[in-house]
Amino acid sequence: MAQPGKCVICLTPVTNHAIACDKPYTKQRQILTCPSCQHVVPLSVLEVLRPQVWKKDPEFVEQVKEVWKENPLWYGICYENENAMEGFWGELRDPYDANRKTLYFLGHTKSQVIPRMKTCLSFL
Repeated sequence: MAQPGKCVICLTPVTNHAIACDKPYTKQRQILTCPSCQHVVPLSVLEVLRPQVWKKDPEFVEQVKEVWKENPLWYGICYENENAMEGFWGELRDPYDANRKTLYFLGHTKSQVIPRMKTCLSFL
């Protein structure tokens, strides 16, 4: 069973996908705020699916630990406006601001994850 979606900024559970966007919605509806961050414009929501399934592949887990270190990694769906993208997602701290984090899409399959992790890390 999937966990409730979480705000990608504050990780507060969001159960209403009507607020899963980061740009103003043009159709008639109420624009809510993130319950924790209090952002005026609603944020994307990351719904974590079967969070431990990818950890059953010991070779993949070892590769992730070697490259991504202790940084968070999830398999889930990111809802943004009326779009949804399923796959692996990772988070890195900003090297210049310890309070700021960036969420990265790392691929739809395990074979895409490690090369994309290396690319993301090369920009730091």
